[in-house]
Amino acid sequence: MDPIYTQLVKEIEELTVAIENLRTEIENYLKMGNVFNGPSGIRGIDYTQDRVSTSGTMSFSDVLRRIYEKERILQPQIRRLETLKTIKIKFEELYQSDKDLLEAKIFYFRVIKKYTQKKTALELGYSERQIQRIEKKINI
Repeated sequence: MDPIYTQLVKEIEELTVAIENLRTEIENYLKMGNVFNGPSGIRGIDYTQDRVSTSGTMSFSDVLRRIYEKERILQPQIRRLETLKTIKIKFEELYQSDKDLLEAKIFYFRVIKKYTQKKTALELGYSERQIQRIEKKINI
């Protein structure tokens, strides 16, 4: 497979692992906040206490703050992962079709790497105008 595609797949895998790690951290913080187990498994938090008794060292406000911080990091990563998956599908369509691999490379440089048309043309050894024509054909 093309090295560009391999790099894209690797980035998706790494981002997926990072997202799972963040979700696990958030879940652990949520567990720290569940200090009251009522009847029938109903859970709640004792807001009269400043400290979360299960953690022993972290206050309730600290738990909330850390969850918020992790969520702030998580949301952009989820959006980036969705974008990369969409790009991967488009790249696969271009790569597996009867079209030239050049279209897939142009798509990669322009959409994923965010290169200008000029930089893409220099990288691939084509003129800017040729890159423009190919972009128009593949609807970038």
